Amino acid sequence: MGGAVGIALGGIVAQWLGWRAAFWIVGTPGLLLGLSALKLPNTPVPTVKERLPLRELFRVPAYLMLLLSASFSSFAGYSYVAWGPDFVQEYKGFSSTESGVTLGLTCAARRRLRNFWWGATISDWLSRKRKWAPLGGCARGICAGCALHFLCATCQQQAGIYFFFSDWEHFF
Repeated sequence: MGGAVGIALGGIVAQWLGWRAAFWIVGTPGLLLGLSALKLPNTPVPTVKERLPLRELFRVPAYLMLLLSASFSSFAGYSYVAWGPDFVQEYKGFSSTESGVTLGLTCAARRRLRNFWWGATISDWLSRKRKWAPLGGCARGICAGCALHFLCATCQQQAGIYFFFSDWEHFF
């Protein structure tokens, strides 16, 4: 939610005061929140009787594929959120406020819908039917996400851009 609120608030502030002011106004609360975490009490860590050496993990193909796919997914997701508002301003004619508020709220709403509808309902139901369902969901999401990102980039109507803009790959 913080990222979506940051996009929305950053768009509003950037429209009125410029991007530098938006950076400081939106970033300062996150910095203060992060620093306040230093005051949290240490939680006891359970002792583990048996440890797997890190080099053993790198011999597991599934673990290597997980690292690789997580890296690609993170790269795509963070770049999309970081540069998406700039993209729609530069190439689609949105104002800072339009891009920030609309795209921030779109991302927040879609993420909430994704978590409740897909994660809690459909994914659980599929997992009871098929053991491979969670992995299949990742593959479906990446394929659908690529197509929807393409549609967002090529769409000419703002309503279509609002619809296609988000981290769809995690929705499926």
